[in-house]
Amino acid sequence: MIARWAKTEPNEALIATKDVKAYSMRRQMHRRVFEHWASPDPYILLERLTELPDDVQSLAHEIALTELAKHSPETVIGLLSDLSVRGHRDQVAKTIVSSWTSIDLSSTLEWIANEPLVSHRRGSLTEQAFKTLAITDPQLALEIALQQPLKTNGEGWEEDVIDQVILRDMDTAVTMIPRARTSETRFRTYDFAVMVSLFDSNFEFASDLFLDLTEEKPRAPISIDLFSRLAPERLFEILGLIRSVEARKDAARSLLSNQEDKGLFSTAQINLLREIERSEQKELPSRMSTRLREAYIELRDALDAEGSN
Repeated sequence: MIARWAKTEPNEALIATKDVKAYSMRRQMHRRVFEHWASPDPYILLERLTELPDDVQSLAHEIALTELAKHSPETVIGLLSDLSVRGHRDQVAKTIVSSWTSIDLSSTLEWIANEPLVSHRRGSLTEQAFKTLAITDPQLALEIALQQPLKTNGEGWEEDVIDQVILRDMDTAVTMIPRARTSETRFRTYDFAVMVSLFDSNFEFASDLFLDLTEEKPRAPISIDLFSRLAPERLFEILGLIRSVEARKDAARSLLSNQEDKGLFSTAQINLLREIERSEQKELPSRMSTRLREAYIELRDALDAEGSN
Protein backbone atom coordinates (compact mmCIF):
# COMPACT_ATOMS: atom_id res chain seq x y z
CA MET A 1 0.00 0.00 0.00
CA ILE A 2 2.79 2.45 0.91
CA ALA A 3 4.45 1.78 -2.45
CA ARG A 4 1.29 2.58 -4.41
CA TRP A 5 0.74 5.73 -2.36
CA ALA A 6 4.36 6.82 -2.86
CA LYS A 7 3.93 6.75 -6.63
CA THR A 8 1.30 9.50 -6.56
CA GLU A 9 1.71 11.32 -3.20
CA PRO A 10 5.22 10.58 -1.92
CA ASN A 11 5.22 13.38 0.66
CA GLU A 12 1.92 12.22 2.15
CA ALA A 13 3.16 8.62 2.17
CA LEU A 14 6.28 9.72 4.05
CA ILE A 15 4.21 11.56 6.69
CA ALA A 16 2.10 8.43 7.17
CA THR A 17 5.15 6.39 8.16
CA LYS A 18 5.46 8.38 11.42
CA ASP A 19 2.80 6.17 12.99
CA VAL A 20 4.89 3.01 12.46
CA LYS A 21 6.59 2.28 15.80
CA ALA A 22 9.02 -0.47 14.70
CA TYR A 23 12.20 1.30 13.52
CA SER A 24 13.28 -1.32 10.97
CA MET A 25 9.84 -1.43 9.36
CA ARG A 26 9.60 2.36 9.35
CA ARG A 27 13.06 2.62 7.77
CA GLN A 28 12.07 0.09 5.11
CA MET A 29 8.99 2.14 4.32
CA HIS A 30 11.12 5.28 4.07
CA ARG A 31 13.31 3.53 1.55
CA ARG A 32 10.33 2.42 -0.54
CA VAL A 33 8.87 5.93 -0.54
CA PHE A 34 12.15 7.53 -1.62
CA GLU A 35 12.77 4.92 -4.31
CA HIS A 36 9.42 5.70 -5.91
CA TRP A 37 10.00 9.42 -5.45
CA ALA A 38 13.39 9.30 -7.20
CA SER A 39 12.51 6.79 -9.90
CA PRO A 40 11.03 9.10 -12.56
CA ASP A 41 13.54 11.93 -11.94
CA PRO A 42 16.09 11.78 -9.08
CA TYR A 43 16.68 15.53 -9.34
CA ILE A 44 13.17 16.15 -8.02
CA LEU A 45 14.04 14.39 -4.77
CA LEU A 46 17.48 16.05 -4.61
CA GLU A 47 15.85 19.47 -4.80
CA ARG A 48 13.49 18.62 -1.94
CA LEU A 49 16.09 17.23 0.48
CA THR A 50 16.17 20.25 2.79
CA GLU A 51 12.38 20.08 3.17
CA LEU A 52 12.54 16.55 4.57
CA PRO A 53 12.85 15.68 8.28
CA ASP A 54 16.49 15.63 9.43
CA ASP A 55 16.44 11.94 10.31
CA VAL A 56 15.63 10.85 6.73
CA GLN A 57 17.59 13.38 4.67
CA SER A 58 20.73 11.24 4.38
CA LEU A 59 18.76 8.17 3.30
CA ALA A 60 16.82 10.17 0.72
CA HIS A 61 20.07 11.67 -0.55
CA GLU A 62 21.60 8.18 -0.95
CA ILE A 63 18.58 6.88 -2.86
CA ALA A 64 18.42 9.90 -5.16
CA LEU A 65 22.12 9.60 -6.04
CA THR A 66 21.80 5.82 -6.43
CA GLU A 67 18.99 6.27 -8.94
CA LEU A 68 21.01 8.92 -10.78
CA ALA A 69 24.09 6.65 -10.82
CA LYS A 70 22.15 3.92 -12.63
CA HIS A 71 21.94 6.12 -15.71
CA SER A 72 24.73 8.66 -15.27
CA PRO A 73 27.49 7.24 -13.04
CA GLU A 74 30.10 9.81 -14.03
CA THR A 75 27.79 12.64 -12.96
CA VAL A 76 27.40 11.19 -9.47
CA ILE A 77 31.16 10.98 -8.88
CA GLY A 78 31.28 14.71 -8.28
CA LEU A 79 28.29 14.54 -5.91
CA LEU A 80 29.51 11.68 -3.73
CA SER A 81 31.25 13.99 -1.25
CA ASP A 82 27.90 15.65 -0.51
CA LEU A 83 26.91 12.54 1.45
CA SER A 84 28.16 12.86 5.02
CA VAL A 85 27.42 9.28 6.14
CA ARG A 86 29.99 6.77 4.89
CA GLY A 87 27.51 3.88 4.75
CA HIS A 88 25.30 5.84 2.37
CA ARG A 89 28.32 6.81 0.25
CA ASP A 90 29.30 3.15 0.03
CA GLN A 91 25.90 2.18 -1.35
CA VAL A 92 26.07 4.87 -4.02
CA ALA A 93 29.66 3.87 -4.89
CA LYS A 94 28.51 0.30 -5.53
CA THR A 95 25.91 1.54 -7.99
CA ILE A 96 28.47 3.79 -9.70
CA VAL A 97 30.74 0.79 -10.22
CA SER A 98 27.94 -1.49 -11.47
CA SER A 99 26.77 1.09 -14.01
CA TRP A 100 30.10 2.51 -15.13
CA THR A 101 31.84 -0.85 -15.53
CA SER A 102 29.65 -1.83 -18.46
CA ILE A 103 30.58 1.45 -20.18
CA ASP A 104 34.28 1.80 -19.38
CA LEU A 105 35.98 -0.69 -17.05
CA SER A 106 39.39 0.96 -17.25
CA SER A 107 38.04 4.35 -16.16
CA THR A 108 36.04 2.69 -13.40
CA LEU A 109 39.15 0.96 -12.05
CA GLU A 110 41.12 4.20 -12.22
CA TRP A 111 38.43 5.99 -10.21
CA ILE A 112 38.34 3.21 -7.59
CA ALA A 113 42.13 3.35 -7.27
CA ASN A 114 42.29 7.13 -6.84
CA GLU A 115 39.08 8.21 -5.10
CA PRO A 116 39.81 8.84 -1.37
CA LEU A 117 36.14 8.47 -0.44
CA VAL A 118 36.16 4.78 -1.41
CA SER A 119 39.69 3.92 -0.28
CA HIS A 120 38.36 1.60 2.44
CA ARG A 121 36.36 -0.37 -0.16
CA ARG A 122 38.88 -0.54 -3.01
CA GLY A 123 39.24 -4.32 -2.91
CA SER A 124 35.53 -5.12 -2.87
CA LEU A 125 34.68 -2.47 -5.49
CA THR A 126 37.41 -3.72 -7.84
CA GLU A 127 36.14 -7.26 -7.41
CA GLN A 128 32.61 -6.06 -8.12
CA ALA A 129 33.78 -4.29 -11.29
CA PHE A 130 35.45 -7.38 -12.72
CA LYS A 131 32.56 -9.66 -11.82
CA THR A 132 30.07 -7.26 -13.37
CA LEU A 133 31.89 -7.10 -16.71
CA ALA A 134 32.57 -10.85 -16.64
CA ILE A 135 28.84 -11.40 -17.03
CA THR A 136 28.50 -9.35 -20.22
CA ASP A 137 31.98 -9.54 -21.76
CA PRO A 138 34.11 -12.22 -20.08
CA GLN A 139 36.99 -12.05 -22.56
CA LEU A 140 37.41 -8.29 -22.18
CA ALA A 141 37.17 -8.62 -18.40
CA LEU A 142 39.91 -11.25 -18.43
CA GLU A 143 42.22 -9.23 -20.68
CA ILE A 144 41.92 -6.14 -18.46
CA ALA A 145 42.31 -8.22 -15.28
CA LEU A 146 45.55 -9.69 -16.62
CA GLN A 147 46.90 -6.17 -17.12
CA GLN A 148 46.32 -5.15 -13.49
CA PRO A 149 48.91 -5.38 -10.73
CA LEU A 150 48.53 -8.43 -8.52
CA LYS A 151 46.47 -8.12 -5.35
CA THR A 152 48.21 -7.50 -2.04
CA ASN A 153 48.05 -11.27 -1.38
CA GLY A 154 50.01 -11.93 -4.58
CA GLU A 155 47.07 -13.28 -6.59
CA GLY A 156 45.55 -11.94 -9.80
CA TRP A 157 42.20 -10.23 -10.34
CA GLU A 158 41.57 -12.76 -13.10
CA GLU A 159 40.41 -15.15 -10.38
CA ASP A 160 37.30 -13.02 -9.84
CA VAL A 161 36.59 -13.00 -13.56
CA ILE A 162 37.08 -16.74 -14.00
CA ASP A 163 34.99 -17.61 -10.93
CA GLN A 164 32.12 -15.57 -12.34
CA VAL A 165 32.42 -17.23 -15.77
CA ILE A 166 32.52 -20.70 -14.15
CA LEU A 167 28.99 -20.08 -12.88
CA ARG A 168 27.70 -19.24 -16.37
CA ASP A 169 29.87 -20.88 -19.02
CA MET A 170 32.09 -23.70 -17.79
CA ASP A 171 33.55 -24.47 -21.23
CA THR A 172 34.81 -20.90 -21.61
CA ALA A 173 36.01 -20.78 -18.03
CA VAL A 174 38.28 -23.83 -18.31
CA THR A 175 40.04 -22.24 -21.28
CA MET A 176 40.72 -19.18 -19.12
CA ILE A 177 42.19 -20.97 -16.12
CA PRO A 178 45.60 -21.75 -17.71
CA ARG A 179 46.02 -18.03 -18.44
CA ALA A 180 45.97 -17.11 -14.75
CA ARG A 181 49.30 -15.61 -13.72
CA THR A 182 49.96 -17.61 -10.57
CA SER A 183 49.79 -21.28 -9.73
CA GLU A 184 47.72 -20.51 -6.64
CA THR A 185 45.10 -18.70 -8.72
CA ARG A 186 44.94 -21.62 -11.16
CA PHE A 187 44.65 -24.06 -8.26
CA ARG A 188 41.76 -22.18 -6.64
CA THR A 189 39.83 -21.66 -9.87
CA TYR A 190 40.20 -25.34 -10.82
CA ASP A 191 39.00 -26.20 -7.31
CA PHE A 192 35.93 -23.96 -7.68
CA ALA A 193 35.21 -25.42 -11.14
CA VAL A 194 35.31 -28.93 -9.67
CA MET A 195 32.81 -27.97 -6.97
CA VAL A 196 30.43 -26.35 -9.46
CA SER A 197 30.65 -29.41 -11.75
CA LEU A 198 29.89 -31.69 -8.81
CA PHE A 199 26.83 -29.64 -7.86
CA ASP A 200 25.73 -29.87 -11.51
CA SER A 201 26.15 -33.69 -11.32
CA ASN A 202 28.69 -33.54 -14.14
CA PHE A 203 30.89 -36.09 -12.40
CA GLU A 204 32.99 -37.15 -15.38
CA PHE A 205 33.96 -33.57 -16.13
CA ALA A 206 34.62 -32.97 -12.44
CA SER A 207 36.97 -35.95 -12.43
CA ASP A 208 39.00 -34.57 -15.36
CA LEU A 209 39.21 -31.13 -13.73
CA PHE A 210 40.16 -32.68 -10.41
CA LEU A 211 43.15 -34.43 -11.97
CA ASP A 212 44.24 -31.15 -13.60
CA LEU A 213 43.83 -29.50 -10.22
CA THR A 214 46.04 -31.98 -8.38
CA GLU A 215 48.72 -31.56 -11.06
CA GLU A 216 48.79 -27.80 -10.44
CA LYS A 217 49.84 -28.01 -6.77
CA PRO A 218 50.87 -31.01 -4.66
CA ARG A 219 48.29 -30.43 -1.95
CA ALA A 220 44.76 -31.44 -1.10
CA PRO A 221 42.06 -29.16 -2.61
CA ILE A 222 38.92 -28.06 -0.77
CA SER A 223 36.71 -29.92 -3.28
CA ILE A 224 37.84 -33.34 -2.02
CA ASP A 225 35.29 -33.41 0.78
CA LEU A 226 32.42 -32.51 -1.56
CA PHE A 227 33.66 -35.04 -4.14
CA SER A 228 33.70 -37.84 -1.56
CA ARG A 229 30.12 -37.01 -0.58
CA LEU A 230 28.48 -36.47 -3.98
CA ALA A 231 30.43 -38.86 -6.23
CA PRO A 232 32.39 -41.28 -4.01
CA GLU A 233 32.56 -44.03 -6.63
CA ARG A 234 34.09 -41.61 -9.18
CA LEU A 235 36.67 -40.41 -6.66
CA PHE A 236 37.47 -44.01 -5.81
CA GLU A 237 37.93 -44.74 -9.53
CA ILE A 238 40.54 -42.00 -10.06
CA LEU A 239 42.51 -42.52 -6.84
CA GLY A 240 45.32 -44.29 -8.68
CA LEU A 241 45.61 -41.40 -11.17
CA ILE A 242 46.17 -38.71 -8.53
CA ARG A 243 49.89 -37.93 -8.59
CA SER A 244 49.88 -35.67 -5.55
CA VAL A 245 50.57 -37.84 -2.49
CA GLU A 246 48.83 -35.38 -0.18
CA ALA A 247 45.75 -35.10 -2.41
CA ARG A 248 45.52 -38.89 -2.86
CA LYS A 249 45.87 -39.54 0.88
CA ASP A 250 43.29 -36.87 1.67
CA ALA A 251 40.91 -38.31 -0.95
CA ALA A 252 41.16 -41.74 0.68
CA ARG A 253 40.72 -40.14 4.12
CA SER A 254 37.61 -38.24 2.95
CA LEU A 255 36.10 -41.37 1.44
CA LEU A 256 36.63 -43.19 4.71
CA SER A 257 35.28 -40.32 6.77
CA ASN A 258 32.16 -39.76 4.67
CA GLN A 259 31.37 -43.26 3.36
CA GLU A 260 32.83 -45.91 5.69
CA ASP A 261 29.58 -46.40 7.61
CA LYS A 262 27.26 -45.92 4.61
CA GLY A 263 27.59 -49.44 3.20
CA LEU A 264 28.96 -48.30 -0.15
CA PHE A 265 32.37 -49.96 0.20
CA SER A 266 33.12 -53.55 1.08
CA THR A 267 35.48 -54.46 3.93
CA ALA A 268 38.26 -55.19 1.41
CA GLN A 269 37.73 -51.78 -0.25
CA ILE A 270 37.78 -50.04 3.12
CA ASN A 271 41.06 -51.75 3.99
CA LEU A 272 42.51 -50.69 0.63
CA LEU A 273 41.50 -47.08 1.29
CA ARG A 274 43.29 -47.25 4.63
CA GLU A 275 46.43 -48.51 2.90
CA ILE A 276 46.29 -45.67 0.38
CA GLU A 277 45.75 -43.18 3.20
CA ARG A 278 48.99 -44.38 4.83
CA SER A 279 51.04 -44.61 1.60
CA GLU A 280 53.78 -42.00 1.17
CA GLN A 281 54.84 -43.08 -2.34
CA LYS A 282 54.33 -40.67 -5.22
CA GLU A 283 53.01 -43.48 -7.40
CA LEU A 284 51.08 -46.39 -5.99
CA PRO A 285 52.91 -49.72 -6.15
CA SER A 286 51.76 -51.85 -9.10
CA ARG A 287 50.26 -54.39 -6.74
CA MET A 288 48.18 -51.73 -5.02
CA SER A 289 47.17 -50.19 -8.35
CA THR A 290 45.99 -53.59 -9.58
CA ARG A 291 43.98 -54.10 -6.40
CA LEU A 292 42.49 -50.63 -6.79
CA ARG A 293 41.37 -51.32 -10.37
CA GLU A 294 39.87 -54.65 -9.32
CA ALA A 295 38.15 -53.05 -6.35
CA TYR A 296 36.64 -50.33 -8.57
CA ILE A 297 35.30 -52.94 -11.02
CA GLU A 298 33.77 -54.77 -8.08
CA LEU A 299 32.23 -51.54 -6.77
CA ARG A 300 30.88 -50.57 -10.21
CA ASP A 301 29.33 -54.02 -10.73
CA ALA A 302 27.72 -53.84 -7.29
CA LEU A 303 26.26 -50.42 -8.03
CA ASP A 304 24.99 -51.58 -11.46
CA ALA A 305 23.35 -54.61 -9.89
CA GLU A 306 21.73 -52.43 -7.22
CA GLY A 307 20.46 -50.04 -9.87
CA SER A 308 18.85 -52.82 -11.91
CA ASN A 309 16.89 -54.15 -8.91
